[in-house]
Amino acid sequence: MIFNDHVLFIHAPKTAGMSVSHYLLSHLEGDIYITAPAGHERENSGRVHVLEGMRHEWLHKAAEILKPHGRSVESFQRIISAIRNPYDLEVSRFHYLRLGHPYDAGYAQELALTGNFKEFCKSAPYVGRNPSNVAAWYILGQRLLPSMRIVRVENLERGLADALSGFVSGHVELPRINVTAHEPYERYIDAEVEEYIYRKYKWIFDTGFYPRHECPPQSAEKAVA
Repeated sequence: MIFNDHVLFIHAPKTAGMSVSHYLLSHLEGDIYITAPAGHERENSGRVHVLEGMRHEWLHKAAEILKPHGRSVESFQRIISAIRNPYDLEVSRFHYLRLGHPYDAGYAQELALTGNFKEFCKSAPYVGRNPSNVAAWYILGQRLLPSMRIVRVENLERGLADALSGFVSGHVELPRINVTAHEPYERYIDAEVEEYIYRKYKWIFDTGFYPRHECPPQSAEKAVA
């Protein structure tokens, strides 16, 4: 997560968060605080201060980190987080984990490296859970906070510009960081894969952020191995 006096950014995994983080560190005003896990620290630099953390804190974990600094999640004028089409997210995760980075080692990476996409969708956890607990990046307890703005990755620059209006100046232009190449997600989806992804990210679909993908009775293409 990243915050200054007025804005709090909650970094949900695989939602272009590194690009957003780079932009915020360059454009937020005043002192800026960023959390980083062990082994991924960056040095304090000028007005940027590093706090021990996960980088991908849920909202309730962010509240715990903020408390010693005399802040609460509710005290920020604007909270922002990005959300991504779960089909595209799952395809991106699969291809990213197949790169085999040692710091991503675990069950999900093992499935990506040794199995096919269908098995990955069925069994791979999202940040340790399957079904995921994806709502925890966007709601506190059962509440969507009034200051929260959830921006779709597919319209990220425009969405951030609207969400950050009055808090940053100038045009929002994001760098492309940590991008994994793959075909459009529709090439990977059949009815069985679609059901696995729906179950894993049920909250995103059921709250109306994205519609479910409609598969034809006989899928045009087999899910890609």
